[in-house]
Amino acid sequence: MRYNIPKFFLNEIAIVAPFHPLAVIEDLKNLPNYFIVPCVNSVEYSFRGKVDEFAKFITRSSTYQKQHARSLLKVFHHICAEMEKIEPMECEDIDRIVDFWIAAIGIFDGSEVSMNEIGEAAKLVEKTTRRFVLKRQPLFLKRFLRKIHDNEDGNIGLEPQIVATIITTFQRLAFGQRSSEYYEELGEFWTLCMKMKYNDVYLSTVFYSSCFALAQAQAVFRVKKELCLEVYEKILKPMHQQIVDFVEMKKIEANKEMSDEQRMMMEQANIGATYFSILVCTYQNAEEKILEFTKS
Repeated sequence: MRYNIPKFFLNEIAIVAPFHPLAVIEDLKNLPNYFIVPCVNSVEYSFRGKVDEFAKFITRSSTYQKQHARSLLKVFHHICAEMEKIEPMECEDIDRIVDFWIAAIGIFDGSEVSMNEIGEAAKLVEKTTRRFVLKRQPLFLKRFLRKIHDNEDGNIGLEPQIVATIITTFQRLAFGQRSSEYYEELGEFWTLCMKMKYNDVYLSTVFYSSCFALAQAQAVFRVKKELCLEVYEKILKPMHQQIVDFVEMKKIEANKEMSDEQRMMMEQANIGATYFSILVCTYQNAEEKILEFTKS
């Protein structure tokens, strides 16, 4: 669906909010013939202006956002590309970038946005994290996770998947870089993970799997033995029990008498069950490595 924004409206936007996403959309369609967004000498200034306007413009209740998600996704990628050109970010940019990402998540549920495009966008979580100086990277991921948990507008679309991406990013950067900066934040990061609660295990397998993988990596790299044991007892074991209880409940439901239509609806709701055996295996691998580490 192509929608032409009236020129007089764009001219007004250029005056009051020169880095507005609608202006960026128009520029992306028409460059290099003409442009609306001001060409400033400072890439940092332009980048931060676009980030702030993007975060203010995107709201989950917006009809425009849902109908024009593809265009807004292009703006998102454009801003992420500009992020690569600026100096490594510091603490003062953490909230700004978290708000930018929270806003971006809102467009993933829009029309014409494919799962492949969502997957490609999710990969940018790690790229974004790397744009911070090392000691600020875990702080950004913690703030991102906390903001999702504290969200007051109801569940964020694809929340378990986004949370899993944050956890996986923390794992990859912490243990890939053997980073003491990340290790120092492990305790608080695990506390945030523990606060994330999902009732439907089948729809949240990726979240549980990412937690198990993070715990396994911590054990394999032998980081903070006491914390690792506490994570096992207070987070992993309750998660595993929740999974077992949930599956048992689903088995009971499956044995109830129901119509063909009801059974079809139940099977659709339980589509995540196909990943259950993989999830259990991930837990068992983590458990084995944790016990090996903590008993050594």
